[in-house]
Amino acid sequence: MRTKDKKTQHGIIILLIIINDFVHDLATGLWVSTVLTIFLLEKKLSLAPGTPAAISIQETKRFFFWLGAASIVTIAVTGVARFSYYRSEPNRMGTVKNKALIAKHIVLSIILGAGTYLAYCYSFR
Repeated sequence: MRTKDKKTQHGIIILLIIINDFVHDLATGLWVSTVLTIFLLEKKLSLAPGTPAAISIQETKRFFFWLGAASIVTIAVTGVARFSYYRSEPNRMGTVKNKALIAKHIVLSIILGAGTYLAYCYSFR
């Protein structure tokens, strides 16, 4: 019976890992979408400055900024969970794949910071 319990527990862990990875990727896509939406709304705002529509657009940009901020928190939390699990895999450290993942995350962190700063400037100026 213990073997069956271990298999069930392992299956649940694998399912949680898959869900975590999905949420991580989904939150990343959501962040990209919020920055793109803010950028596009900024272009619309420049067509009608000082109008009631402009005020509504500004409020909408702020909503999307905070949605993007929530997605950053989600990315960080699920990323830590991802790192904690995959770090324990044997033969993972020092591989070419690991070095590529580090480089990818450095580049994406720079993009995330720059995009968030741009979204902040467009939303709260």
